[in-house]
Amino acid sequence: MWRAGLSTGRDLVEMISQAPHRDLGREAVRKSLVLLKNGESADEPLLPLQKKAPKILVAGSHANNLGYQCGGWTMEWQGLSGNNLTYGTTILGTITATIDPSTQVVYNENPNADFAKSNNFSSAVGCG
Repeated sequence: MWRAGLSTGRDLVEMISQAPHRDLGREAVRKSLVLLKNGESADEPLLPLQKKAPKILVAGSHANNLGYQCGGWTMEWQGLSGNNLTYGTTILGTITATIDPSTQVVYNENPNADFAKSNNFSSAVGCG
């Protein structure tokens, strides 16, 4: 297309950043997301999280970083870090918005084992 003079590239970037293309991308993620393991056994699944859990740990460098969650090829081929790159909600933001307001959500990018054990978390989610 570029060789034939049909596009400068900018028009394509503007086109794919429009709502219909973003909606299609979200649909593709919803349909292709796979949970590889949900707890130690089918009798005791980890997900969905309890909405009224006393305290939940959300951990990992990707939990509150939309750029990392989008991954490569979203904005640049290797991906970018940050929350101001595109529209969306981080995993931390989604958990905070959907659980009971009385649940304490603790975010720690890199917790050690002592931190996790000593804080009596009801559940923990790791991202990254």
